[in-house]
Amino acid sequence: MDYTLGRVCVYQRVSTHKQDEETKGQSKSIYDYIQTLDNQPTHIKHFTDVMSGVGKKGRSRPNFNLMIREALAGKWDTIICDSVDRFSREPSQLLKHCTDLYNAGVQIVFVKQKDIVKLVKGNKQQEFMAWTFLSMFGAVAAIEREMIAARTRDMLQALKNQGRHVGRPKMQTEKRQKIEKLINSNQWTITEIAKKSGVSPRTIDRIKSEMSQKKSA
Repeated sequence: MDYTLGRVCVYQRVSTHKQDEETKGQSKSIYDYIQTLDNQPTHIKHFTDVMSGVGKKGRSRPNFNLMIREALAGKWDTIICDSVDRFSREPSQLLKHCTDLYNAGVQIVFVKQKDIVKLVKGNKQQEFMAWTFLSMFGAVAAIEREMIAARTRDMLQALKNQGRHVGRPKMQTEKRQKIEKLINSNQWTITEIAKKSGVSPRTIDRIKSEMSQKKSA
């Protein structure tokens, strides 16, 4: 059964190290699907977050959150995402968002699982099947997330055991001294020091904090 898409949000979550490749892949999958429908969208807006799916739980996805707010406010009729795991890998959040959206009259389509997980208006049998499989997919995605996180932790621990540095690259002593000198001069803002040093303001703020801690120790 075909249905009216209306105003459409396209949501994509891509990993930091495969950003271009994953964006193109997800976009192609979504637009190939849209082209198969008789009723085309009246408007399309993209929402994309760049982050790993195995990052810290509850980590902010600003564009996802913005999309949800706008959809619940009635600005969008349909959300299309390439797959369930790109939408959310946390079962409780997945079901909460889908329930809130569907109750607000927003249709939800996951392209890779479109034959069994498609929350659209006018088909009660399909709706029941969608909720059942959505719960299953959410659970599988959560397990996959934890397995990937466990493998990552094991790999990092193995590198540490080998005496190899893990985490943020160590800053050269000379560069660190130059930054500390600029901070101590009290002539420059954090942003200006960051530009002069070729690092982020966050790094300057961290170094400044470390310097303050040493002074008070």
